[in-house]
Amino acid sequence: MPLQLRSPTSEFPYLRLKVQTGIFRASSEGGGTDVDFASMPFAADPERAKLGWLAVSSNGRDWRPDQAGSPTPPSPGPGFKRSMSLLVYSPKVLGPEVHEWCDYSEAYANFAVDLWNRAEDRFGSGEVPVVRFTELRPIRVGRGTSMSLRFDIVRWIPRPDALDKARPARPVAATPA
Repeated sequence: MPLQLRSPTSEFPYLRLKVQTGIFRASSEGGGTDVDFASMPFAADPERAKLGWLAVSSNGRDWRPDQAGSPTPPSPGPGFKRSMSLLVYSPKVLGPEVHEWCDYSEAYANFAVDLWNRAEDRFGSGEVPVVRFTELRPIRVGRGTSMSLRFDIVRWIPRPDALDKARPARPVAATPA
């Protein structure tokens, strides 16, 4: 059997937004199910997000995370776009498992950047934001449709054990003098 060092799949169940409809879909035993994620608060962990290159095709997804602490690598090829793997936790909607939200839609990219920017000053505090969407509105992007994902950070909570175990803190590199 040939050796494969990259897996196009995630180690976590997925969460996806169908930007054409505004419906969230989460992985389940049957493959996937629509979830009422848009109206429920959820814990997100932007501090431990991973950046990388993502390609999605009819063959599935190909996720290539960056090496922590390294410069951004060049694109692996056609069809790859920059993205961020964000872990989310919502036991009431998604069950007890941490889910990964990683997409390259305009809606997700804007959401991820805005969440990072709002949360960055609290990185290192041991807390994560609890987010609630306030608006999902269709918008035109080029010749297609995307979503405007407006949200509030409703509170900060200690990082849930499930998030902590799913993606432990990265060791801090020594800073040269």
